[in-house]
Amino acid sequence: NFSFLLRTHDNCINISTTMLATNDYNDYRFRQQVESALSKIETILDTTRNPRYAEEKDHTYNDKFGLAEFLTNTAMAAQANALERLGMDNAIFHKLHSISAKDKRSVTLRFISEESCDFVKEQTVDVESKHEFITETEEVKTTESEKEEKTKTTSRHKVVTKVKEYHWKVTVNYSLFAFPGNDPESGKIVLQSREASTVIVTTGGKQSPRPSKFIKKPIDVSLTWLLQNISDQDSFNCNFSIDREATSCRTPRQNEEIFAAIAFFNKMTGWSYKVRNYMERVASLTYTGGASPSVEPESHVDIHSINDDGLFVPVLPLFETPVEQSKKSNALTSSDSITPTMLISLGKQKDSEEMSPLLPIVDINKFLSEQCRSLSSALKKLEDSFPPSSAQTLISAAEASLVLLAHHIDSIAEHYCNGVGYIEEMLRSQLVSAIGKEIQSEDFTEFILFHNRKLFKNEFVPKPFCHAIRRPGHYPDGVLSIERTGNGDFGTKKTTDPVVTF
Repeated sequence: NFSFLLRTHDNCINISTTMLATNDYNDYRFRQQVESALSKIETILDTTRNPRYAEEKDHTYNDKFGLAEFLTNTAMAAQANALERLGMDNAIFHKLHSISAKDKRSVTLRFISEESCDFVKEQTVDVESKHEFITETEEVKTTESEKEEKTKTTSRHKVVTKVKEYHWKVTVNYSLFAFPGNDPESGKIVLQSREASTVIVTTGGKQSPRPSKFIKKPIDVSLTWLLQNISDQDSFNCNFSIDREATSCRTPRQNEEIFAAIAFFNKMTGWSYKVRNYMERVASLTYTGGASPSVEPESHVDIHSINDDGLFVPVLPLFETPVEQSKKSNALTSSDSITPTMLISLGKQKDSEEMSPLLPIVDINKFLSEQCRSLSSALKKLEDSFPPSSAQTLISAAEASLVLLAHHIDSIAEHYCNGVGYIEEMLRSQLVSAIGKEIQSEDFTEFILFHNRKLFKNEFVPKPFCHAIRRPGHYPDGVLSIERTGNGDFGTKKTTDPVVTF
């Protein structure tokens, strides 16, 4: 590792500055995610297994590259599981992959929506006041026996106000579809769509509460990168890999392939956030807040409370001692080797990975199965809590499921970015630990000066640029020197030795 760090002078500087400038890794958030997942993994694997943080297991530098590739392939499979529940079944996925692989066309996932607000009727209703006025009247009567009898009469009054109401029908029609190339109407493949409406009642004037027609700007995300990194020789398998021989490949995190993967998952995050935010805004249309006197408020479940806290995300940078894996692999049963039914899988274990600390493919398939199980369970709960999609309500189980899956897509991307960021942070920590400190530019200068004294003879060693200014036969009038400056302790500015020249 140390020889890699000092491969060339330029590369050393580039690597250290890139690590500090582009690493947005959140260690606290990352360890929260992993600790939560490890407690779940204990129930998935048998009790003899002990996968841990990669930093806690012995491994080589190449294993870090393998882990980065492994995380990317797992994240792709997890993302495909979420897309499948958005409506992208096996037939649709096969068609989209054929468009990308054979026709060499880009594939875009688009969410569109159109809203309308139409006047329905005007009516006048009687609205009783919340306050009640009570009047008590006492009447005294004298009987034949000259006795007085008192009688109390109580009357109750309410103020009734005539209110003119205006009824408006608000309709929302949205669609989620994929299309090739740049024409959304050519070859459009619809994943899901729904049209629903609700009635909004206003008072105080015949002024529309919503625009008569509103077409939302399409929310797009490209699926081209995902489809390009999937092979279909026997079945759909993830085949992402890093070109370790490329000149642009610096570390398992700093290379063109990982940059493209992070860009894809970040775009998925932005797409899911916009879709989720729009659905939450649509849900707010049903919250009248008591503004409609004659209409009973609709019972609803708050869509803002939906989250994916209970969903399992299988994107985890874990290692396990190869000896522990080999013992388990020898005891695999036929049921353990079955690949779960998913759009894409991780394929077969490579021969070079058998003695690697990477977790076996069998384990990752189990993790992906747990993700599918937790997704199915969460979606079933939403179906029980929200009205069916066939009901004429703006928010149904379909919209609730869309919000949940948008949350999950975001979580997969976050786990992935934190995972590859963890690999980079682990590499950096190990380098700092091996060297003993963080290397700065001043350290390289001292390194060169030290080796110059070993490489050159005394008469050829570069000397400090420091010359006395004097007249012949007189003492020096001054000194001319070129000095290098740097940061001293606690960020103070200090002047160091003169630069050396030949």
